[in-house]
Amino acid sequence: MNYLKTMAVAGTATLMLAACGGSNDPASQEKAAENLAASYGVDADVTVDESGEVSNVVINSPGGGQVGNNLDLPDGFPGDVSIPEGWALTGTTRVPPDGFSIQMMTEESVADAGEAIRAAMSGEGWTETASGSASPQFSQIGFEKDGRMTNFTIIDNAGKATVQLITMTRPS
Repeated sequence: MNYLKTMAVAGTATLMLAACGGSNDPASQEKAAENLAASYGVDADVTVDESGEVSNVVINSPGGGQVGNNLDLPDGFPGDVSIPEGWALTGTTRVPPDGFSIQMMTEESVADAGEAIRAAMSGEGWTETASGSASPQFSQIGFEKDGRMTNFTIIDNAGKATVQLITMTRPS
């Protein structure tokens, strides 16, 4: 079974077990759900609130990435790559040798998200080097600073924006 299919199966089973688990104790439900995911080879962190509802599931990939809701930036993520306040991190991946790929969601439109990115990055000393928009539902913006590059892809998602950021040393 491929990794994404395994994650989907384990994630579904995790949610079902956590929601229906035999114990009313959130810690027991979390552990049971995490054990079920592990039986499919998936490393998951499950959070169950006091009412017994699953409040968050984070899937950890073997390469150190994560998929979930409201994730933290990974260790080593450059402090001068600015993410606008209030955006939810939903995925993180390392891009060897020194880069990162971050997926985010925001309530903002594609245009507003682009302006927020421009303000945040220019405030950190980055220079915009490229931008383009194939349609009002899709935009790309690139920045450079100190031999590094950071690119944002912004896609409309029902009036909100899904954003992918990739930052790394600029290839020679």
